Amino acid sequence: MTLAALLALILILLAAAMLWQESRRGRQRAGPVYVVEDAVASIHPQLIGASRLTPDDVRIILEWEIAHLQRTEEGIAGGDGTSIASILEHTDRHYAWDEIEEVLNLEADYLIAIGAVGKPVKSE
Repeated sequence: MTLAALLALILILLAAAMLWQESRRGRQRAGPVYVVEDAVASIHPQLIGASRLTPDDVRIILEWEIAHLQRTEEGIAGGDGTSIASILEHTDRHYAWDEIEEVLNLEADYLIAIGAVGKPVKSE
């Protein structure tokens, strides 16, 4: 076997090993992924029958909550009074406190359902 053929064989084996490793990595389970549209599709049908909120309203509330969480670095599933107040302050729509609270509570249920909520972190 010539040197060129031996080097080509080594290169092919190395490439095959790298492809094998990449294929194994792709099969490993990725963590939960939060997609706003999926959350809206899950939350909106569960709103109380008399709710006047549209899917767009739910999306706006979720997006403002995400913005609030990014600003404050809080990680409270389902929001709290400060996140509701922040949404009321920043949106130009007129939502009631309890409408926002219901959306955020249903979002917490969605987060639990997709496996995105872990054990509470202990404060030091």
